[in-house]
Amino acid sequence: MPSKDVQSRFLLDTSVACLNHGMLGACPADVFERQDALRARIERQPAAFVLNELPSLLDEARQALAGVISADTADLALLPNVTTALSAVLRSRAFAPGDEILTTDHAYLSCSNLLDFVARETGARVVTATVPTPVTGPDAIVDAVLARVTPRTRLAVLDHVTSPTGIVFPIAALVERLDARGVDTVVDGAHAPGMLALDVRAIGAAYYAGNCHKWLCSPRGAGFLHVRRDRQDGLHPTVISRGYGATSADRPRLHLEFDWLGTADPTPLLCIPHAIRFLDGLLPGGLPALMAHNHALVVDGARRLAADLPLTRLAPDSMVGSMVAFQLPDDLPGPASDDAASLQRWLYDAHRIDVAVGAWPATQCRVLRVSAQIYNTIDDFIRLGAALRGAPAHPRDTNAATRTPAWSNAS
Repeated sequence: MPSKDVQSRFLLDTSVACLNHGMLGACPADVFERQDALRARIERQPAAFVLNELPSLLDEARQALAGVISADTADLALLPNVTTALSAVLRSRAFAPGDEILTTDHAYLSCSNLLDFVARETGARVVTATVPTPVTGPDAIVDAVLARVTPRTRLAVLDHVTSPTGIVFPIAALVERLDARGVDTVVDGAHAPGMLALDVRAIGAAYYAGNCHKWLCSPRGAGFLHVRRDRQDGLHPTVISRGYGATSADRPRLHLEFDWLGTADPTPLLCIPHAIRFLDGLLPGGLPALMAHNHALVVDGARRLAADLPLTRLAPDSMVGSMVAFQLPDDLPGPASDDAASLQRWLYDAHRIDVAVGAWPATQCRVLRVSAQIYNTIDDFIRLGAALRGAPAHPRDTNAATRTPAWSNAS
């Protein structure tokens, strides 16, 4: 199905070039309608639904997800998001003063904050590996991480696809090498499901967390935590509820404890199977073909942008999925920490382009991160390039104030 035809299947404002799918995802209209139907079903008899129907529906969602990420359902906890999943892991692990938690300078801010919090509470120390960027190949990442391992390293918390820079880390190799040194790995896989062919069993991490509301397009508030069987004892959610201490002959403890964390709307999780079916039906070849399409589109778009603008790619084509990032030139006005948000806002207000622009403290530079989902076309990238060169505002937004960026190469 051509991308322009797919646009009508989403609820996005068609006047906006949405190149920021990686931030919050986008829920298709079909899936949104399914969620509304589930909510109405719950409201007809809330207590009966929770007691009699919810457990089996959560199992159906878990089964559908397991098929996409190559996991055993017994090892999957369904949660609202990766932030919640990582908090459960880090708050369940024991750290002594002087123990080290290893991460990289590409970590997501929420994850970095979590590590800092745990370190302050326990006396552990956060060790940050600096990944040479722009990245030339996977070995550079492996070498940078392993160089910071010491006898006090107790846990590594690493991205599969980095949020600020859109780089696909060689996560299987990292997990294997760290495991050989006796270090467990927690993988922040927020962007991987639906972007990459994912096999969490083969990756073998002690803990792997992912979101379903990003690249799998479920409603927001759907994620998971995969826990290797030998690390499930002692793991608890951050919210202790009725499943704590429960036992069952036919339900794993992981499900008993994580499936009910207090009263909440379960419909984002219950829509996971519907979202997967939706994406799987868009192109011949199913979800694998869709992921390949998105990768090809973002690579083509990146080449066009880099050919016309003074942008620096942060990773080669082989190390991106459906997001690509560029370092912006240094001659933009103002310090990096102050100007990224204003540039992102200007692109939206003046040109109706939604794209991520962040200030990346690791190199004190601004990073432009562009996402490609099935509803995008190459015209969206062309429109972004024209805006960055200081072209007039989009015709549908003729009243918007415009200005020319200082680094525009327009004559």
